[in-house]
Amino acid sequence: MNHSSISVQRLSLIALLLCATSCVHSRPAEHASSSPSVILWAWETPEDYRSLDPHRYGVAYLDQTIFVTDRIEVVPRRQPLAMAPGMKLIAVTRIEAHPGSGKLDDPVTAKKIAELIVSSVGRRNASAVQVDFDARQSQRRFYATLLKELRQTRCRCPLRR
Repeated sequence: MNHSSISVQRLSLIALLLCATSCVHSRPAEHASSSPSVILWAWETPEDYRSLDPHRYGVAYLDQTIFVTDRIEVVPRRQPLAMAPGMKLIAVTRIEAHPGSGKLDDPVTAKKIAELIVSSVGRRNASAVQVDFDARQSQRRFYATLLKELRQTRCRCPLRR
């Protein structure tokens, strides 16, 4: 594994930890005891998880993709996603930003994207959020600002362990 991929992995882990620590627990004991042992991944394909045991399985699903160019464009999930009642969900936001995008230099961009990520929690009553962003070295300052903004929003998304 090269130094660049290790740095991206570390930054991704930091992103997840920062978001997780910013979430507010409404009933910690209940959350810890009811966390599923397996988290499945639902990309942009039709998925039907109604037959799965929600005590054993949870789902991290692509909720939206945010494209950052000279503007911010949000593309919501287009494929159906059927869940068993009570299934624990993690709303994943994918960020695509081309190198040199002027929008990443604007501090308002990070705030706006953080708001879009937090809004994804309510669409399916997700219990957590995940940010999927392959940040290049030149984009890491923006990414750090985005994570700071996410932490400051105090999203009401309990940590699922």
